[in-house]
Amino acid sequence: MGNEFRQYMELIGKRAMAQQVAGTEDYVGEDGLLYCGKCHTPRQCRPEGFDMVMPVICDCRREQARRAEQERRVAFLRERCFDSPRQYCATFENDLGYDPRATRVMMSYVEHFDSTREDGIGLLLYGPFGTGKSYHACQVANALIDRLLPVKVTQFEDLYRLSQNERDKSAFFRSLTRNALVVIDDLGAEKKSDAMQSFVFTVIDKLYISKTPFIVTTNLTIDELKRPENKENGRIYERILERCPYPVLVERKEGSVRRQLIRENYEKYKALWDAE
Repeated sequence: MGNEFRQYMELIGKRAMAQQVAGTEDYVGEDGLLYCGKCHTPRQCRPEGFDMVMPVICDCRREQARRAEQERRVAFLRERCFDSPRQYCATFENDLGYDPRATRVMMSYVEHFDSTREDGIGLLLYGPFGTGKSYHACQVANALIDRLLPVKVTQFEDLYRLSQNERDKSAFFRSLTRNALVVIDDLGAEKKSDAMQSFVFTVIDKLYISKTPFIVTTNLTIDELKRPENKENGRIYERILERCPYPVLVERKEGSVRRQLIRENYEKYKALWDAE
């Protein structure tokens, strides 16, 4: 059995050595083994007890493989998190500086996420439409994904539609609460019905009970959140305000981001299509 195992190992070694390609900068060391010309760590070894040489991965190739695997995982998490590739670009590096204070709070939230996560603390971003609330929320999502944390950005309408296709509702909510962070965009924009209101409460309550941090964006004012029009909304908003103790007003004194883009596109294509 010992000889068979030795022969098997030697066969593996020969096949592996045949597949190993030396780089142009690689060299043979004093021990007769191949070394990487970049990081100067071994690319070959002699297993103890065997009269043979086996290939090994040098440090720089191991780091290259690690980075490739991390990029693959990040790409998977982004695709899983967002509905549109356009949201991939919502990062702190691409910040347009429309609301520096809001950006600063988002960066600080990411910085302290590990500690606040234990208490399920999230963020409430409120303000007029078109000021960049969704963008700021996606900045946080992208930053956490870069740290290989699972995040989901969604809306109540989308969650409701997905839940209707799930026979096991408990499994659906367990899947949602397994995220490190859930971003729910545009609270208050969902269609008004008893079924939807009940669903919104269930989502928030599941996140609340599981201490899953969440970010909520809304056009509602703080006064509307603190003084809801009915008891059902009060139960929802109360949980949101408890888990999001520092509401962040996102505003832009120059007006809506979307309106500026509309103006910029108008001028751009006017010059392109209607030049005299």
